[in-house]
Amino acid sequence: MNNKQRLLFYLKKERKLIILSLILIFVFVVSQLLIPFILGKTLDIALDNQDETKYKSLIFVCFLLVIFGSISNFFFELLVGKLSQNIVKNIRKDIYKKIISVPMEAIHKSSQGDLLQLEITDMENVINGIIHKNILSS
Repeated sequence: MNNKQRLLFYLKKERKLIILSLILIFVFVVSQLLIPFILGKTLDIALDNQDETKYKSLIFVCFLLVIFGSISNFFFELLVGKLSQNIVKNIRKDIYKKIISVPMEAIHKSSQGDLLQLEITDMENVINGIIHKNILSS
């Protein structure tokens, strides 16, 4: 089993969070893409001295899109953080189970610091890959 397959194994357990986070990032991107379009329409209406109520309503829609996009982005970041922590927790549980099942002779042959350092380094790589490089985000 290579590294991608192992990560996918842990990601499958968090399917609901992944789907919800993808929906939230989609809402954020769509709201951010609609803002310039609506502002362009608003400027056209303002420059042509057309209906002032339509002008105000379009500005209000832009304001709502900014708020809605910001809220969806906030919850997306929250879910990605929770998702990465859940994955790391599951990986740590599996590592602990495997270390417990290793015969004592194998543990005594290598220094305890080496085993611990390997586990910590691997976990930090997973955390950095998920959170900081945004594997799950757009």
